[in-house]
Amino acid sequence: MRSAVLGCALVLAATATARATPADPQFARATAVVAKFYDWYLTHRGQVEKRFHEAKALFDPELFDFIDETYYKNDDSKEPAMYVNTTSARNSKMVSFDPYVNAAVPAISYTLGSPAAGHDVYVVRTIHPSKPLTFVPVTFGFAGTASTTRVEVMVVKNSSAYQIFDIHYIPVRFYYAGPISDLIDFLAAYNC
Repeated sequence: MRSAVLGCALVLAATATARATPADPQFARATAVVAKFYDWYLTHRGQVEKRFHEAKALFDPELFDFIDETYYKNDDSKEPAMYVNTTSARNSKMVSFDPYVNAAVPAISYTLGSPAAGHDVYVVRTIHPSKPLTFVPVTFGFAGTASTTRVEVMVVKNSSAYQIFDIHYIPVRFYYAGPISDLIDFLAAYNC
């Protein structure tokens, strides 16, 4: 019995030391990337689609390409093929969902939560299955309402840069044909 307790204690100690703490540099770097993106987002609110290439360095290259292909698919004019609807006007290119803030309208503010380390437990199709992710929770505020939305931004270290890997929606939303749990699901549904 004593050896079993000692064995459990060693496993727990190893698990506890393997977890990152809020003071870890990976948390600071991951949080900085998320803050930089949402600062940029708020600066260009309503124009994010048109200026998205300015934020390229903040995104995992494969995710950036997927977003880019969605915005500019089959469009030689380089005008976005998809817009977040920020007015009451409607056209076929507009969607009533802002995929960066998990809401029907663009956010006017954000607050970062405490980051956590882990692997991508939300989606099966990981681009970097062997790389740990840092999860940075973000809460958004909107004009004219006290309601908020939340996301968890997944950040991965690629080479020497920390980049946004995906954005998980909390709670999962139902758009198009079914549940949309993250940015990749949203883009895939939009492209169908």
